[in-house]
Amino acid sequence: MGLADFGVDAATVASLQPQADQYPKTVAGRVAHIDADFMAYQVSAESNAELDPDDPTPRKTFEDMKHNAKQAVDHIRRLAAAERAVLHTTHKSNKGGRDRTAILKPYQANRADRDNRPEHLDAIREFLGDGIGDTTGVFEGRNHTKQEADDGMTQALYADFENAILCSADKDLYMVPGWKLNMQTYVISRQDDHFGYIEIDDSKSSKKVVGRGTKFFWAQCLMGDAADNISGLPECPGVLWQTYSGTAAYRDTHAQWIAANDKAVADKLSNKLAQLTAKTKKCGPVLTFDLLKDARNDRECYETVRACYERLAKDHGYEFKHWRTGEVVTPTQAMFSEMKLLWMRRTSDENDVLHWLKEVIKK
Repeated sequence: MGLADFGVDAATVASLQPQADQYPKTVAGRVAHIDADFMAYQVSAESNAELDPDDPTPRKTFEDMKHNAKQAVDHIRRLAAAERAVLHTTHKSNKGGRDRTAILKPYQANRADRDNRPEHLDAIREFLGDGIGDTTGVFEGRNHTKQEADDGMTQALYADFENAILCSADKDLYMVPGWKLNMQTYVISRQDDHFGYIEIDDSKSSKKVVGRGTKFFWAQCLMGDAADNISGLPECPGVLWQTYSGTAAYRDTHAQWIAANDKAVADKLSNKLAQLTAKTKKCGPVLTFDLLKDARNDRECYETVRACYERLAKDHGYEFKHWRTGEVVTPTQAMFSEMKLLWMRRTSDENDVLHWLKEVIKK
């Protein structure tokens, strides 16, 4: 993972020079909640030239990195038009028990022992989590040892919905409503619709699902999240995926031949449909979008996602197994595990998403 994944590179962070005319007017009472885990990578990273002993490019010192961190977080605070900022970190944390909760795949296993882990990453993360040594009350550090920084930011927003603004490039926070600072465009926006929307982004070679609100959360429950090694639905049952594919043409043609009393052609088309229904298909972005695009609320999304997990086992004999023990679990257990991994918690309760789901089902 490189700095581009965080929306800014080391050179940009190092060169930040606050200028009064580039910032919006400060909003009284507004507090910027900054994803300082991302920031720690940004300011502690060094270029290949800096790390090359044969290159004359000087390496940044730890003091340089601390200086850049102070400039960067103040830059973001000002861009968010905030009076104060809280820097959220996840250092020496159990991450809210997500590794224990994970069933289908080990949580964030793809992040272990990265070759490009910056030398001073942990030290900078601690510096940010301590509030960059600020004594004026403008910056506060908040390190989360029993959950993740994302959870802490989410809870801060729900605790002060009118004043809190989230500043993070992490797509997981797209499911959370309220004020946000776009870390690529620096545009401030507010999402009041908790359910939100999803759409297909085809601006690049690989299509992806983007969106806001809990509808985006349900999409993640189907397609997973590669960044955190979260599986999502392993395969989409044939009876469901073929409903949204080109097989509609087969069904229409089949009906025409039935009407024309040509049993031979109709039977051939019926066999084709049966073959398609017997196959599973990877639940990629386009299929995920098709499965959920017509859902009007969380209950309808839940019913669709639950049907996908249950019919994969029922129609295809798929066995959901625990990645560590090999024990077979029910489709519901697998689905709840994925939900708990992906959900941004409104409270520190590990089962917060299940409490929320009960509210959804009652509606």
